[in-house]
Amino acid sequence: MSFSFIFFGFEEALRGEVSADTLTIAIKHGDEIMPLGDCFTKDAVGDIIEAIAFAVNSCEGVKELYIRSGKCDVLLFPGRYCRDNSITLRLGTYEPISYIIFKINGDLIQLKIRREDRKDVTTVEVPREKFVPSAISFVRSFLVKFPDEDLMRELRIVEEMASRKGFLPTEKKFEIKVEWLGEVKCRNKKFPLVYAIISHGKEIFSGLVEPVAFAGSLLEVLRSIRGLENRCQVEITLYEDVIRRASSLLGEESLEYFGPCFGNEWPGLLFIFKKNREMAFVNVKTGSVVRASMEEVEDEVVRAVKEVVEKLEERGEGHWLRKELEEILR
Repeated sequence: MSFSFIFFGFEEALRGEVSADTLTIAIKHGDEIMPLGDCFTKDAVGDIIEAIAFAVNSCEGVKELYIRSGKCDVLLFPGRYCRDNSITLRLGTYEPISYIIFKINGDLIQLKIRREDRKDVTTVEVPREKFVPSAISFVRSFLVKFPDEDLMRELRIVEEMASRKGFLPTEKKFEIKVEWLGEVKCRNKKFPLVYAIISHGKEIFSGLVEPVAFAGSLLEVLRSIRGLENRCQVEITLYEDVIRRASSLLGEESLEYFGPCFGNEWPGLLFIFKKNREMAFVNVKTGSVVRASMEEVEDEVVRAVKEVVEKLEERGEGHWLRKELEEILR
C-alpha cells in the first residue's frame, strides 16, 4: 500500500496566493487521506526529517541527526528527544494540534495519530523501506521550492544515513568520513567534537570519536596493511560468530585479525580480518560485515588521517601523528 506526506494548498502557496504557513499537512495511505491540521511548514518538514532519521536507525538515528546538525544538547538529555524505541512529533501542526507517535516494529514503522479535536486514535503501519524514500522525496520537493539551508543540511544527513543502512541505493566503495562539529569546553581546555563514519556501501562504524584516538586507530589499520606491527590486539576466543562471518567472506583458512580501538563506546568492538590482499570488517554490536581490498582501504585511511592531522595542526596539535604517518608510508 502506498504512503506519502502531502500539503494541501501547496500550488496556491507557490503562486503567492496564500502563506506557506497556512497549508494543511496530511498523510496519504493507500486511498485514504488523513488531514492532520494547518501547520508551520518548515517545522513540519523538520519533524519529517526527524521521522526519517528515526525510521532509519531508531533513537540512534535521531541522536546522529541532532549531533551532526549542531543540536548537541541531545548528548545531555537524550531521553527528551527519543526514548523506548519511539518518538512523538507534531509535524508543525497548530490548528488542530496533532501528535504522531512513531514506533519501529521490525521492518515496519508504526504511526499512531492523535488529533486534538478528536478522541479516536488512527494507527498506520508502513514498511520502512517505503516510508524512508517517500518521506525523503516529500522533503526534497518542498525544499526545491522553499529553500532553507539548515533543513537542506539535515536532509543530506538523513539521506546519507539511509544510504548507509540500505534504504536508498548507493555506490559500493570504501569511505571514511570525518565531520568536525565544533568544540566542547572542559574547565580550562577545549576539545574538538568529531563524528566519524566508515562505510562500504553500508555502514561499518559511526559515532562520536576523539580525533587523536580515531586517527591513531586508522594508523593501526595502515600498519596492518603494510605488514607492520599492530599495537591494538583483542582476544577473539569469545567471538566465534565473528570468525564465521569473516570466514564467509574470506574463506575458511586461518585469518589474521586485530581489533582497532576507535575511541568510541558505540557501536562497540570492530574486528578486521586479513587474507591475501583483502580485509573483512565485522562489527560485533551491529552485525555489519563487509569486504574490501587493502588498496582501497589504504587510500581512504591515508586521506582521512591527513585530514585529521591538518585540523589538529590548526589547533597546534597532532604533529606526532603526521610524523608517524610519514614513517609508515616510507
